Amino acid sequence: LNELKKGLIIIDTPGVGGLDPRHAMLTNFFLPQADVTLFMTDVNEPLTTTELKFYKDKVLQYAKHSAIIVNKADLKDNDSVEEIRKDTISKVSTYTQVDADSLDVISVSAADCIREEDGLGNFPKVRDLISNLVSDYKAELLGGIRDDLSEQLDLVITPLQVQITQIE
Repeated sequence: LNELKKGLIIIDTPGVGGLDPRHAMLTNFFLPQADVTLFMTDVNEPLTTTELKFYKDKVLQYAKHSAIIVNKADLKDNDSVEEIRKDTISKVSTYTQVDADSLDVISVSAADCIREEDGLGNFPKVRDLISNLVSDYKAELLGGIRDDLSEQLDLVITPLQVQITQIE
């Protein structure tokens, strides 16, 4: 990704709900610092209540831009993978009360990416998704800077306008 050369930092944290409490500690430490979050799930393991709760209480709280990646899509046939992807959307939407149409959920296969000459496995779609999430984040950041600058200019201009009015 060219974004990495421009300062994008990707941190892969351990999963949630595991046996090692240090994993949750690391994830909880890094998550509030993330501008974009990719929440990974496994095509063989349905979302657990722990994962749904984490997504709702942590990911949605801290990450303004996020997507869900259903990994290991090569382990099932395409119809099953699509069914699991749609089920993931439904579960997350129901649990979090987030509109299903606004959820980005993509299935990927790292194994297919390695095996295929073109490096597919749906990773071009993931790269596009990351690029869009980063662009949205940058636009939001620039909008905030613009608003702050406008506010600061108002603080300077208003007293000057009052003085000009008094002079006139």
